[in-house]
Amino acid sequence: MEIDLRGVARGAFAFCGALLLGMLSAPVTAQEISGYELALVDLEGKKEVLGTLPPTIFAPRLSPDGKRVAFELADEGAGSQQPASIRVYVADLQKLEQRRALPLVGTGRNWAPVWSNDGQRLAFLVTSDKPDSIYARRADGGPDLDRADVR
Repeated sequence: MEIDLRGVARGAFAFCGALLLGMLSAPVTAQEISGYELALVDLEGKKEVLGTLPPTIFAPRLSPDGKRVAFELADEGAGSQQPASIRVYVADLQKLEQRRALPLVGTGRNWAPVWSNDGQRLAFLVTSDKPDSIYARRADGGPDLDRADVR
């Protein structure tokens, strides 16, 4: 299958069934990117903008049911060169402005979230001054936290 995205926008994309989730550059000022549009693009190339996310977002991942998105975001006020921490966030696609951060694990960065097949849990990497680890927790941020043994 080939999809022609010329004229849609530039950005990062992920497939979910017959839809394509795209993180597209929002209108750019002369000096900086103000954020990214999160959009669904159908097989015809029609774009439905769901909202705008901050410019420090990276790698959105659509939930298996296509209703939520998980992504990593540098904490507000963190320096632009090396942010103090990066958290995993979850948002309903229809309410992006109501995104919620999962509790930070460790003191470093929580990044690269991946949904479980049933959409109830997220696995993610934790990077700090110790060796990287893989953790999983409920997507709603619940207290159950598992560390993967990858030895």
